Amino acid sequence: MSFISTIDLRHHLDEQARSLLSNNENEAAARSEFVISKAADGSVVSRYKDDVWNMKMYDPAAVTIFSFSNWHHEDESELSLLISDEMKQIQLARLHLFPKLRKPRSLVMTPLYRIAKLAFKNALSIKELFNATNCNRLLIPSYSALSQHPMRDLLFLIKELFSISLLQPSFQLTLTEHNTIELMQNIYDRFPKAQRDKPQQTKLIPSRLYAEFIMALSTELDEFNKYGALICSFFEKRNTNHLFAVGTYRAACNKESISWPDAVKKIGLSSLFYKHSITDWNRLMHYVNEAQTAAQYWIHLFSGMRANEVRHLPADTYKKIISSGVEVSILDGYTSKYSGNNHTRTFWVTAPIVEKAIAAAHHAGTVCALRITIQIRILANTLFSLI
Repeated sequence: MSFISTIDLRHHLDEQARSLLSNNENEAAARSEFVISKAADGSVVSRYKDDVWNMKMYDPAAVTIFSFSNWHHEDESELSLLISDEMKQIQLARLHLFPKLRKPRSLVMTPLYRIAKLAFKNALSIKELFNATNCNRLLIPSYSALSQHPMRDLLFLIKELFSISLLQPSFQLTLTEHNTIELMQNIYDRFPKAQRDKPQQTKLIPSRLYAEFIMALSTELDEFNKYGALICSFFEKRNTNHLFAVGTYRAACNKESISWPDAVKKIGLSSLFYKHSITDWNRLMHYVNEAQTAAQYWIHLFSGMRANEVRHLPADTYKKIISSGVEVSILDGYTSKYSGNNHTRTFWVTAPIVEKAIAAAHHAGTVCALRITIQIRILANTLFSLI
């Protein structure tokens, strides 16, 4: 789905983009003010003239950014500015003029950076690089030297730009001859590919391994929850006394300090720490992080939610509701589906067994909060991410 499909002005913006991408020099000023992205409240986030287009609001993972300034490390020159503007025109065309709707995150910049660097290295603009002479002299040899996946991505971009030029003749930042694209396709086809009629093994985790994986996670979560309160207490002691659980050498230098072995024994964590070879604070945090990851996988197993959705679960996520007279366990959170505008409240049906992951996540979250000296009484009144 195109990000423009969330706005009622799609047709208007597409027509405006067609006009702005024409070769008319009078359109340059209007093009620089063209709105690329907006926040949920309608405020403008990025315009065409910006060196960075922030597209995070149209991306479920909130990571998509189009940068037009970091593709080279030389001082700005007339040529580099021209190439950057050509890159903007290409991305604008890919956003608005491609025949199929798409998400901004699908418009990867890597192959475009490759083209820009090749043009800049040879003192050419992208448009000049795409003419028949320079294409055969520079682009094809560079393309032929690529490995399979970079070659595939570059070929896809070249085809995409050619398709756009057929629909919008004024867009000229593309190859001028289709024969060149056929040659590039033939070069790519030399890589061995799986045959459709060749029988392939189904990608499936054997039930035995799957069961062992679930049992291992369950055992780890049960053990962590058993000692979770004591681990939190261990960090609380550290917060109130910076000389608590210090190294043996440092403890010998200060009579007020408590050595690591004595502190562990005092709290009652000796058996756990011995089992996992936890001998200092760093190794303890590694153990907490492992338990936190186990909790995340456990929630995946018994809810089916995405990683981004698990990371944004609130502290009070686990609830029970009555549906048709039956008690149902749910996880209350936020969907990262694009159709839900990335952060819409929803819930997932789960099973009571997921509680062990929630408990472990609470312990891990408390430990992380204590590490940055946030008071527990403040945490009790705020939502914080479980994972």
